[in-house]
Amino acid sequence: MKTIISIIPLALQKDGRTLKMAASFAKLGCKSIVIEHQKSTEDFSSLGIEVISLNQVRQEHDESENVFTTAQPGYIRRILEFAWHGLRKIGLGCINDWISFLEFKRKFRTEYNLINVDIPEADIYVFHSYEFAKFALSLKNEAKIIYDAHDFYQEINPINDESTLVKKWIMPFRWRFEKKLIDRCDVFLTVSSGLGKKYFNVSNKRPLVIKNAHDARNDQPCDKDIRKYLKLDSNAVIVCCVGNKKKGMAFDQLVKVFSQNLKSLHLVFIGNGYDYNANTFSNIHFIPALNLNKLVSFLKSANFGIVPYFDFSENYKFALPNGFFQLMTSQLPLIFSHALLEINQLNKKYSFGIAVDIKQGEEVILGLQQLESGYANFKKNIVKASKMLSWQAEEEKLKFILNKLV
Repeated sequence: MKTIISIIPLALQKDGRTLKMAASFAKLGCKSIVIEHQKSTEDFSSLGIEVISLNQVRQEHDESENVFTTAQPGYIRRILEFAWHGLRKIGLGCINDWISFLEFKRKFRTEYNLINVDIPEADIYVFHSYEFAKFALSLKNEAKIIYDAHDFYQEINPINDESTLVKKWIMPFRWRFEKKLIDRCDVFLTVSSGLGKKYFNVSNKRPLVIKNAHDARNDQPCDKDIRKYLKLDSNAVIVCCVGNKKKGMAFDQLVKVFSQNLKSLHLVFIGNGYDYNANTFSNIHFIPALNLNKLVSFLKSANFGIVPYFDFSENYKFALPNGFFQLMTSQLPLIFSHALLEINQLNKKYSFGIAVDIKQGEEVILGLQQLESGYANFKKNIVKASKMLSWQAEEEKLKFILNKLV
């Protein structure tokens, strides 16, 4: 039995793609181990996955963070802060950036250092982000490595929105790590053909595409579906958005159009980070992130889905997010931005929804009207698409890759 170790910077329960892939390795007859940087609260042994937690909670790096922490004695910190802001005032902020970068680099290398961690030997190591590149480079030459880039990390946010510190120091540092991992890996993967082209342009190494499709085989029934959870009758129209709140979502625009123009419809956001009070709007609801394996059964009694992202950056433009596939597997006809090129390409083939300018309320209204008037056709098409765009199909690609490697 071959051993495959997957290494992630998050908790496994927060990373649906790694979870699906690790479960597939087990289904394909391998010993599947996941090393998580944060500790999960769920048990994955029923999927054949062994989880090893590093028992460290990764602190988010504030990229504008400087060296002044509360650990410094108060008077020293005040002196340093005075000097810090004084340098900025006289135009020597580059010195501040350099000091901040040194601190960022120190924290990064300390936090993601696995050299002295007791990690079992494996036939194949799968890295689901670039942070652990140093460990990948320390492995023996005969060790097989897969690098799975979930995003195009250099363009998650628009480059013009980044600070000088990030653009000049932090992003090049990250890219050097990632480029070394790309050069070392035996198999390079990513989530869409558009992101594959982006990576090829900068690395001259073309990744294989494993779409982030949903694995319905792991689905479990939930105690209450979304209609029962919200105590809505069968006549209520429910429109769902799935995913944690983040930049690149047309969140404010959707809240505005549903609270002002679509009061008869219920808009539901499922995920974390929404800080609205549940009673702020009568027809807009916020539900914390659910167990990934129960989400589809929870959603199925809704009417429509909305993919709330727009082309915030190149990374978003070519994304095929988890929420898109979860809504599709729930067989909900979809509204999505015409600027999301990968989703639009799939829609040309399967006709499962309507493309609109997601930031324009009038277009969202018209899109929902079109979905409602052609509901039977859209429903039939998305049922077909959900069967074709399944994790089982992606698993066959993984099987081929493993056979090539071992």
